[in-house]
Amino acid sequence: MTADDPRHEILAAFRDGLGIVLPSTSTDVIAARLVDSLALVTLIAEVEERLDVEIPFESLDLDNLRSVDAIADLVTGLRSEAA
Repeated sequence: MTADDPRHEILAAFRDGLGIVLPSTSTDVIAARLVDSLALVTLIAEVEERLDVEIPFESLDLDNLRSVDAIADLVTGLRSEAA
């Protein structure tokens, strides 16, 4: 993970915000039933605060929230659009 890579902060959001320690950044948290809808809302808020990014409603597709890797790709894409 590089300094520009948001995975570290996303992992911290899972750990600190939800009390979930993930074995891998590719773990599908929805298929593994590690999160429910309320946890996803909490996670989104944590990610937005930690990474100073706003995730628009239209980006809230479950596929964008399935794993740390997917969330990192979403955040990276949003940052690119904002630049």
